[in-house]
Amino acid sequence: MNKLFALLIIFTIPCKAQQTDRITWKLLFEIHDAQSGVLREAKISNRLFQRMSAKSNIWRRNRIDNTDGTDHQWTEEIHLNSSKPETVIFVTSEPAEFDRLVKSLTDQQVGAGEGQGFASLEARTFASGRTMSSFSKSSRLVEVLSNNNAGTQEWIFQLSKTAPATPTPTKDKTPPVISIIEPKEAQTKSLVEVRLSRISVKIKVSDGSGIKSVVMDGKLVKPDVDSIYSQVFTLPPNLSQKTVKIEAIDNPGNVASALVTLKSKLPEPITASDETNFEDIAQGRYYALIISVQSYQPGIRPLSNPHKDGEALSKVLLRRYKFNAGDVSILKDPTVAELGQALEKLKATLTKKDNLLIFFSGHGEWDEKIGQGYWLLKDAEYKNQATWISNSTVKDYIRGINSRHTLLVTDACFGGSISSKSADDTAEKKIYKLPSRIAITSGNLEQVPDNSVFMKYFLERLRENESKYLPALAFFSSFYTAVISNSGENTPHQPQYSRIDNTGHQGGDFIFTLK
Repeated sequence: MNKLFALLIIFTIPCKAQQTDRITWKLLFEIHDAQSGVLREAKISNRLFQRMSAKSNIWRRNRIDNTDGTDHQWTEEIHLNSSKPETVIFVTSEPAEFDRLVKSLTDQQVGAGEGQGFASLEARTFASGRTMSSFSKSSRLVEVLSNNNAGTQEWIFQLSKTAPATPTPTKDKTPPVISIIEPKEAQTKSLVEVRLSRISVKIKVSDGSGIKSVVMDGKLVKPDVDSIYSQVFTLPPNLSQKTVKIEAIDNPGNVASALVTLKSKLPEPITASDETNFEDIAQGRYYALIISVQSYQPGIRPLSNPHKDGEALSKVLLRRYKFNAGDVSILKDPTVAELGQALEKLKATLTKKDNLLIFFSGHGEWDEKIGQGYWLLKDAEYKNQATWISNSTVKDYIRGINSRHTLLVTDACFGGSISSKSADDTAEKKIYKLPSRIAITSGNLEQVPDNSVFMKYFLERLRENESKYLPALAFFSSFYTAVISNSGENTPHQPQYSRIDNTGHQGGDFIFTLK
């Protein structure tokens, strides 16, 4: 009963005879907040408002005002909604009562009289002629709707609690943090010199709001499972520089950027001490395994030039360099088994003093799903990877061959997939004595033409070389630009020079030695 009393005594009674019953709107909201502890019914409700029926949620009160000597009658109602106990509707048809209630809502003298300090939000007029005015304060909302009921204008006050105002969060203005992982020198230096033509730039990006995107050199980069962003870049083996711009954007839109400038490092000039090192290397024997594949199973396009290129390479090695006829093997159109037998023979023959050159010319394939490259030999079947030889298998053979230096040269599509994506930071002074496992490929992860521009300049430089000792990096540098410049706009490809990971590479380099 007490709760209803609280709701009913909210409204001001302007009749002189009932001045003691004046209750402010402020009390309405106090009771509104405490509805769980206040009952809806009270004895006083019988003399203030009359419930329409035993189960009705409407209480009505007839009002009379005779302050001007004339009896003026009107009706006031309170509507309660059991399904929405947070809402109370007050209906009056008295213009003076409407004005008084609006004034009590918007009066800023809070605590004095009936002032509630509500702010007027908006007033809208509908096509029907009805108007709606809104007032708000904190989490409380009052909407006043005018209505024409049977020719009598009335105003409906709907008082409710809105959801607590959510404070406007402070906008995150802190950009992401970019941490460079590779190349390591970029963590402390603005310019990084690298020996290899392929280099991976790896970064970690941190931000409490989450990362929206990371772009390297204009390309969108996705993170790996460890949230590391990486991109492989190809550098020409000359003194030109490449600046990689990194841009990271977090979810609020803050941008962070970093620059990594890469520079190819040419081999240092050969000195007298280097000559001594070369002579030590030259004491070992030079072996070559030349593999050329032209004939294929149905469904795989035959090639025209691998045998010719393989024979030309064999001739120049035997005529000009320290390769003996008995140490140069040529495999034309071998099967997977025949290649395996040849590699096993080298595994059993070579010593730690020996040097090995492996050349492959033929079809290559790339499986994007598993990130694996393949060589296709004579018995390779169309779209049957089980009959192809994978890069991982080739690398296993190379790791098992106990040579000092091994140079793998491939003129095949997707040949660059066998080489490393990282820089080689081994000290230069030890380069010639340390074991090496290096790959020179005619391209990266792209197709290359049968009529190879790569082999044209590769063989040409071997024929023209006059240096007694020619490191593979210096040799590669001598023809790289020529290949790039003459590969054609429709078939552009970039030769690669890189180490072969997980095969025993320790930082050295293969040395071509003239006879």
